[in-house]
Amino acid sequence: MKVIDFRVRPNTTEYMNLYTGPGYALLWRRFGIPEPAPVPLEYFSNEVRRQSIEMGVFTGRRSAWARLSNDYVRKTAAGTGGLLFTAYGINPHAEDREAELAAAAADSRNIGIALDPPGDPLAPQPLGWDDDTVMFPIFEFAAANKLVAILTVGPFVGQFYGNPGPFERIARTFPDLRLVIAHGCWPRSEELVATAYRNDNIYLEASIYAFHPGADVFRDAAGTLISDKVIYASAFPFQPLDAWKRYVSLGWPEDSLQKILYGNARRLIEYAGGPTCE
Repeated sequence: MKVIDFRVRPNTTEYMNLYTGPGYALLWRRFGIPEPAPVPLEYFSNEVRRQSIEMGVFTGRRSAWARLSNDYVRKTAAGTGGLLFTAYGINPHAEDREAELAAAAADSRNIGIALDPPGDPLAPQPLGWDDDTVMFPIFEFAAANKLVAILTVGPFVGQFYGNPGPFERIARTFPDLRLVIAHGCWPRSEELVATAYRNDNIYLEASIYAFHPGADVFRDAAGTLISDKVIYASAFPFQPLDAWKRYVSLGWPEDSLQKILYGNARRLIEYAGGPTCE
C-alpha cells in the first residue's frame, strides 16, 4: 500500500515548542493521544519509513499564535533525505509576506502555502478567508505560481472559519488554484462534501476529525462520491504516524483507497512541480 502523508510535522524540539506548556494540556487531551516527546530528526525520518509512508508534506505555520520559520521548515525537510516536501507558512498580515511568498515559489521542494485563519473568529466581523483585499492577492499569487493553498480550519471547527461558502467563492474566483481544506470534514460534513463535489479544484483533508461523531457522512462520500477529492494526512504529531491504517479498516473500494492514500496527493505534488512519484 503506497501512502503519502500530506500534513506531517516532525516532532523535533523546535516544532514541539509551539505546543508545549500548561495552556496546551487541553489540546492534547482533546485529541486523545499523549504529547509526543521531542526526538532528533533522524529518528522521526526512520519512524516515517517504518510506517510505510513514502513521502510527506511538512506544512509550516506562521500566524499570530504560532510562528515557525520557513527557513527552519526548508532545512528540516532537506534533512530527511527527500522524504518531505514543504508548504511554507504564510501570515497574511506580516510585513515580509511578499518575500515569503516569493521564497515559496522559488523553492523547488516547496509545493504550496499553508494558511491559518486570518483573523479573530470571535471578533464582531472577522476577516474572512475570501477577503478581497488581504486574502485574494495571496490566492492569486498561489494560482499563478502553481502553489497548492492549504487552509487550516481545524482550530475553529464549527465556527466562522469552517463555513464552506468562502471556499467555494475562492475556488470559483481562481479556477487554476488547487485548494486543500485541512480538517475539512466536520462538523459541517454534508456541506463540505457537496462543496468539494461541485468544485474540481477543492480537496478535503480530514486528519484528526475523520472519526468524530457526524463525520460518517464524509467517510461514506470519501470512498465513493468524492474519492478523487480527498487527501490523506495524519496531522502528526496530533495523530500517530500509522493513522492511515484506520482508513484501510473502513472497507473502501481498493481503487478509492489508493486515490485517498496516495494518488490524489501525488497529483497535487506533480501539479506544483514536484517530481513524478511513480
